[in-house]
Amino acid sequence: MKIKCLLLLATAALASAATPRDTLSATDNQAIIRAVSAVYDEMVVAAESLDADALFRHVAEMDQGAVVTNGRLFLTRREALETIRTSFLGIKSVTYDIASRRCTVLSPASVLLVAELTTHIATDDGRTFARSSVQSIVFVFRDNNWKVLHSHQSNVRTS
Repeated sequence: MKIKCLLLLATAALASAATPRDTLSATDNQAIIRAVSAVYDEMVVAAESLDADALFRHVAEMDQGAVVTNGRLFLTRREALETIRTSFLGIKSVTYDIASRRCTVLSPASVLLVAELTTHIATDDGRTFARSSVQSIVFVFRDNNWKVLHSHQSNVRTS
């Protein structure tokens, strides 16, 4: 119990010691947003190319909840990757119309990206459909790269 308390206190101390977003210069803030946006754009291209491996090159190794999609939790990067590979079977094409994208720099090494998008899908058997969704992604700077630490996507419900 003492160890857990110490770990919690140490985590809180490290979090409070992190450089707040408002201490970054506007130039640094914009550079971080451009870098994360470029990674997001690469992820979109990979998904539109139906290349799950290229898409997941941008996802950090994780075993505590890497991805949530429409209420389904994938604890690990590997589980999410295998599910995406399977979901691409029978798909002829995917395109994304991104209506909005917002980035919030949380620290020099973490960014929250929030997007509203519509996914257009064509299947090998000729069916087509579109789904509107919202997405939030936490990016972290690790090993000199921006990586997805956690992603959450939910379809927009129409009333």
